Amino acid sequence: MVDVGHELGALAYGPLDDWRSHSPDFSGDTFRRNLDVVARLNAFAGQRGIPLQPLAVAWAISSPAVNVSRGRPWPPGR
Repeated sequence: MVDVGHELGALAYGPLDDWRSHSPDFSGDTFRRNLDVVARLNAFAGQRGIPLQPLAVAWAISSPAVNVSRGRPWPPGR
């Protein structure tokens, strides 16, 4: 998240700048632990009858630093 002023922030993703290939979070034991966390979160979401993606978005926008999200409504057609 980058503070761009006026109480605005921007989160950018650039597929040409794939930082994941150099991040320890995406290799070795750390990556395996992160995949385990994802599996547990997926089970948590499944127990509540929602896909993991809306749960992740809800978690992200619950941060006081985030006040805008762009996405599709869940459930579809809502």
